[in-house]
Amino acid sequence: MVACPFDLAAEPASRGGLRRLLYFSGVDISSVSMFSWAGADIALKSRDLSGPVLRLAGGVGGYDYASEYAASGRIHGDVTLGEIVAGWRRLRPGLAVTALAGVEVEDHRLDVEDPENDVSGTGVGARLIGELWWEPSANRRIEASIAYGTAFDFYRVRVAGGMHLWRGVFVGPEIEVFGNAGSDQRRAGLYIQNVAIKGLRFKTSIGALDDGDDTGAYGRLGVDAKF
Repeated sequence: MVACPFDLAAEPASRGGLRRLLYFSGVDISSVSMFSWAGADIALKSRDLSGPVLRLAGGVGGYDYASEYAASGRIHGDVTLGEIVAGWRRLRPGLAVTALAGVEVEDHRLDVEDPENDVSGTGVGARLIGELWWEPSANRRIEASIAYGTAFDFYRVRVAGGMHLWRGVFVGPEIEVFGNAGSDQRRAGLYIQNVAIKGLRFKTSIGALDDGDDTGAYGRLGVDAKF
């Protein structure tokens, strides 16, 4: 899952109202993959999404990579993910810090058997997540997230910094690295965040990627909403 709804979670009650559920969803399309996800953060005690938090999330997608074991030269894989994590979110004006831990399930199905790829079949393991959202000033924003899953040694690190553009919309660069026991990918691009339309908040990213075998492009669109 690549949704990190920092801006919604850190809004003061006077701006966003009190809510106990934060829904997020999105789609990520690149030259070598496509993935969609949906989930929710549920406040277990407070009504502003601070304190103890439960996150339920899942996603499906597909990818392909170069391999000598496929007659076409490329193997296609389908992936299904799910996670149940819980932890704590600390909110302060202009600051949100979240730490979560729980269980993940990850399933990979390849159209051609690949003896060199250990990421195949179903894996169950632990999932750890850390998220930071910080506005050092009204016109600047810094985001960071890190995740690790033991099922297939999945990891993901993302850092982004933005400047206020117009009516709460932030624009800035992002860098991201992620992978697992079978692959690694690096990304660099530009994101636009906090576009508000009828109670929904949209965010989008576009940039370039490299995974060692392929160089290409990616695009991402996400939406968040409070209830």
